[in-house]
Amino acid sequence: VERLIAAATLTVVKGSLGPASADGLVVAVAVRLDNAGPFGASLSGFNATVYGPATPNATAQPIGTMAFPELLISPSAATHLSISSLLRVSSAEAFRGATVPI
Repeated sequence: VERLIAAATLTVVKGSLGPASADGLVVAVAVRLDNAGPFGASLSGFNATVYGPATPNATAQPIGTMAFPELLISPSAATHLSISSLLRVSSAEAFRGATVPI
C-alpha cells in the first residue's frame, strides 16, 4: 500500500486568493490527483491548519484554518478536484510573512 501511495502525484492546476473579508479570504484551487493504485477512496470532509513556509532559522508558523469538502478519488486514474474554502486567518503576522513573495 505504501508503494501505491508513494506513486500518486498531486499537481496544482490553478489557484487564487480572495476576496478578503473580516473573517479571512477565499482560497480556490484546482488540482489533479494521479492515483497509481487500483483502489478508489472517499475522504471525509476535514478541517486543515495552513502553515507558512519554514526557514532555516524558524519552524513553519500556522496561518489559519480552512475546511476541505468530502473528496472522491478514482482508482487508477486522474481525479480533477476543485476546492473553494474560506481561510480563517488566525495569525496576521504569519499570513503577511507567507504572502510577501506573492
